[in-house]
Amino acid sequence: REVVNKTFINEERVEPVIEVIKRGTKPKSIDTPEGPFKYRQKLTVWSTSYDGNCLGCSGITYTGTKVYHGICAVDPNVIPLGTKFFVPGYGMCLAADIGGAVKGYHVDLGFKDVRFGWWSARWVEIYVE
Repeated sequence: REVVNKTFINEERVEPVIEVIKRGTKPKSIDTPEGPFKYRQKLTVWSTSYDGNCLGCSGITYTGTKVYHGICAVDPNVIPLGTKFFVPGYGMCLAADIGGAVKGYHVDLGFKDVRFGWWSARWVEIYVE
């Protein structure tokens, strides 16, 4: 083999494209009493219960809803307000409140009246949408 002739045909410049490939972001699913729930993250949090009936409490959350079962207080730096999550043994929760004692990996599970609630403070794995 011998090179006889070299001819320059064309020059084309293509700008690089920045591409972000995310791994592990596909939603997973867990079966709940309300049906399948798609979640992106599983967190271990300290969970307590609360209601809006304390002395000086208005019963209205930070986002303006009433406190009842399914409304939860979170640290918005960990779980953004408006996020839905599932708590085994409690059910679905909407992050709609913040609390002075709710910091970091701590959620406060809402009840209409904690005297009739069944939740005791404990560590629990939650499933965040």
